[in-house]
Amino acid sequence: MFITQITVYLENTHGTLRALTKTLAKENIDMLALSVADTASFGLVRIITRENDCDRAFRVLQENGFLARINHVFCLSVPNEPAGLDRVLEVIEENGIQIEYMYSFNHNLDGAALMIMRMTKDKNAKGHVARAADREVIADILKKNGIVAENGSLYYYKDGVLNYAGLIEINGNYYYAKTSSGELVHGRTYWITLTNGLL
Repeated sequence: MFITQITVYLENTHGTLRALTKTLAKENIDMLALSVADTASFGLVRIITRENDCDRAFRVLQENGFLARINHVFCLSVPNEPAGLDRVLEVIEENGIQIEYMYSFNHNLDGAALMIMRMTKDKNAKGHVARAADREVIADILKKNGIVAENGSLYYYKDGVLNYAGLIEINGNYYYAKTSSGELVHGRTYWITLTNGLL
């Protein structure tokens, strides 16, 4: 699957990487994957955040003077076993696909490693590389979960899917996810039709 990556260009000076991580930490933005590379004149920091934090992270970095851009990379689950990555790279090589760079997530998926790859033939790579894995490529950790702010309102997601759950309890607080739209009702009177045994 293709996911969003933030690339930040840093000066090769003392404290610039810490300034970046401190900026994201202040906004409570979690970095799920991080790669730091060095060139002669600047450093390249590649970051993967949760899907619903990506735009905010990019905006916050720009507002704090960081030169950043967004692009899309391929995320692939690789069997965490001897030759697991080699089998994937064999298929990539056989199909004439070039890897510009690659790094891994801080998390895994059901025991398989999650690798992030930037390729020169992204359109062709998707189908070929997906066939190299034994199962579907799903990075569950990137999916929306819990209460998510969207379009000026709050919604409840479970494993990346908008949930029309009715009455729910989260950390001792009660919310009502409308059965028609998934929008959350909280802190006001509302007619409840689906109680889920909580009343």
